[in-house]
Amino acid sequence: MSFIARLVVTASVALIVASMVMLVTVAYEETEQVEAKLEHFMMDQLAILPTTLADWIVVGDFAVIQESLNRFVSQHEVASITYRSANGASVTSKGKLMELHAPVWFAANFGKLNPVGQTSVKIGGREYGTLEVVLTAHQAINQVWSRLQRHMAILVLAVGLDFLGILFVLRNGLRPLSALNGGARALAAGDLKTRIPLQGSPEIAHTIAAFNRMAESVESSQNTLRETLDRIALAASVFEHATEGIVITDAQQRILETNPAFSHITGYSRSEMQGKTPRLLSSGLQDASFYAAMWKSIQGKGQWHGDIWNLNKNGDVFPERLSIVAVRDAEGKVAHYIGIFSDISELARKVTERTSELEALNHRLEALSTTDGLTGIANRRRFDDRLEAEWARALRGGHSLALLMLDVDLFKNYNDHYGHQAGDECLRSVAKIFDANSRRSSDLAARYGGEEFALIAPDTDASSALHLAEVIRQSIESVGLPHAKSPFGKVTVSMGVSVMTPDAVQQPEMLIHMADEALYLAKNQGRNRVVLAHGE
Repeated sequence: MSFIARLVVTASVALIVASMVMLVTVAYEETEQVEAKLEHFMMDQLAILPTTLADWIVVGDFAVIQESLNRFVSQHEVASITYRSANGASVTSKGKLMELHAPVWFAANFGKLNPVGQTSVKIGGREYGTLEVVLTAHQAINQVWSRLQRHMAILVLAVGLDFLGILFVLRNGLRPLSALNGGARALAAGDLKTRIPLQGSPEIAHTIAAFNRMAESVESSQNTLRETLDRIALAASVFEHATEGIVITDAQQRILETNPAFSHITGYSRSEMQGKTPRLLSSGLQDASFYAAMWKSIQGKGQWHGDIWNLNKNGDVFPERLSIVAVRDAEGKVAHYIGIFSDISELARKVTERTSELEALNHRLEALSTTDGLTGIANRRRFDDRLEAEWARALRGGHSLALLMLDVDLFKNYNDHYGHQAGDECLRSVAKIFDANSRRSSDLAARYGGEEFALIAPDTDASSALHLAEVIRQSIESVGLPHAKSPFGKVTVSMGVSVMTPDAVQQPEMLIHMADEALYLAKNQGRNRVVLAHGE
């Protein structure tokens, strides 16, 4: 017998048995209801009859009593009523019994088919006889039997419909189940794109939808797994081929893995480093406070970046740029540390070279910023700075400081006559002679402005300063640069000299003022001469 047949037969038998139990239960319940109804009706009749017949019983009018009893037996529940007087006379009225249609075996389940009830008739304290009532349950039994037959007919129809419905449901329901079976087999065979069209009852359609979602989840998981494996393979490739050294440790900083670049940079093989700690590479150039700050950053921020000096296997110290990251597990505890570093020796060398170049360039820029662009000697800025410094030094040491101011005589006339280019060349020649006579390293010759020059001579007294000025004046005159607009016929200079021993009250501007006054006197006295400032 096929699965469908077994299921149909089993379901039908179960339905029939359940229905028969239900019918028998209903029949017995209705039987009990009929008996209770008859009993209640009997009590009503026994209570009503004595009151209704009392007047006629007292007078002994049996004809009226007969008529009254006839009316009572017209009720279909009443089979007969008998009145027996106290002196033995009786009158009986019988009703028309309804024919019993139910089988005897069914009627027998009702117990008493004709229940009998009696009551004595007492009026005014005197007993007049008894009343006997006989009831019949034929009509009630016929009604119950009729309902039972209708229920049985409905049961037969229901079983038939149930049989057809189960057959229909199974035939249509097993198609989706077969599709589910095929889909499961295809999925197990590796066809992750297997999907089943929705079909069948809502329950089976829901199951198919769940299968499709499961298939999608399996496909997605498979794709995710494939992507994860690809990423792992890529990470492994990066680990193996990275030019930066990579080291992985456990939470106790014991080395678990190193990559080839680590070995290339440090000289240690993977097997030599496994189980060791990175302290093996320590150069000792970083103090305890450095490492304390490093671990504070790792524990607080989860990472640290910086430059560090380490030691390779050959004992050579090398600079490296290092990043350390703490990797935590699902509970937030540190599981691993990952260090990534690169040898920056070449970078450090280039930085050192570049730093030296920048320093040289800065020195050059500094020199350019304090050098006169035309003459090549110190400019006004450098003069001011040096005068401040030498003044302070002379004040501390208590020695003298001399200042020589020089002005090219009638330079404007020279410029107008020979042109600006010749004028520039004239200034360069004067500056060269002027600078050549600042023999000591502490002396400074500078272009003060226009055709004016100044020379600072520390620790120089008046006579020495005056002699130096005269030497410079003569040296320039002896060159013999033609000057057609000068009464001397050549380029000459006038010079003013001032010498002071600084004290706390005086300022360096006083030294300049005195030299300038002396220069003014030299020009007024006919030019081409040296004048020492008054006060010395």
